[in-house]
Amino acid sequence: MSRHHRHLLPTLLALLASGPQARAEADQSVLMLRLAQAAEAPRLVPALLTLPSGKPAGTAFPTVILVADAYAMDSRVAELSDVLVQEGWATLQIDLDGNAPEGPLGFARESGAMPDDDWTSAQQLADVLAHLAERPAIDARRVAVAGLGSGGRSALLAGADEVTYPVLGAYGARFAAHAALYPGCAALREGGYARPQPWTPAPAAVFVAGQDTREPTGSCEALRQELAAAGRAATRWHDYPTASYGWDIGAAYGARTVLLPLPNGGRIRTKADANIAADAAGRLVSFLRPVLEQPALKHLPQEQTWLGHPALEKSAPERPESR
Repeated sequence: MSRHHRHLLPTLLALLASGPQARAEADQSVLMLRLAQAAEAPRLVPALLTLPSGKPAGTAFPTVILVADAYAMDSRVAELSDVLVQEGWATLQIDLDGNAPEGPLGFARESGAMPDDDWTSAQQLADVLAHLAERPAIDARRVAVAGLGSGGRSALLAGADEVTYPVLGAYGARFAAHAALYPGCAALREGGYARPQPWTPAPAAVFVAGQDTREPTGSCEALRQELAAAGRAATRWHDYPTASYGWDIGAAYGARTVLLPLPNGGRIRTKADANIAADAAGRLVSFLRPVLEQPALKHLPQEQTWLGHPALEKSAPERPESR
């Protein structure tokens, strides 16, 4: 796979013209989002918005932002979108690396070598939420974020107040839920996912691969213990002991086994498992359903925005420095 700049817009346009019938029946459009929360200058990032069909005009949809991993914006994300749209939810497919000025960051990010970039992407996700909050078709109080690989790490880190507060303010929208498929436990630990600081009370789900060769032994259990000690155990944590990283990537590449490049010149072996892919999609839906289908709540007043952090309950903190 090339390390050079990948043009996401043609990929999204191709998805509009192909795929399962459910995708063809939905209302799809390519958005160009201007993301200011980035290490470099603001840039335009294309994303594919899908709205369920057959709904009355003026409907505001619960929405799931789907974040690609660093290897490709491919049919894995599109097929997951199909499953969610069938639930009556809108989706926004986005690849935060695909149009980076220096090409995708993923070859280092998927190895866990660049955790700061996961935080940068998390801030960009807060910016994406701000864009969606301005669209009448989106119920900004019911927007979840889910990602694959490094996209999953960014989806989880987007629950940190230091990410959301500078972008969305004390009264702005917040993600209703966070989920990650094969995010890499070692990279999450290194990136500070269990760090003691203000975090959202929104539920989180983590789906991990027991045969992820990037992971040092015991990384996931260590992360779980750190989260529990911090009082932040994920609402749902599911282990697939026989699964490799990217258990769903084989279908996208048309092969049972796919070797993906790593920054040190080596490769990581992924093994396709359609049963695990289907099971993970189903578990993701069951995790999101009670969050996205409950009546939308009004935003919490400022003194309740920082629940679980008594020192911050009386007043909002000063604007944190962005990472």
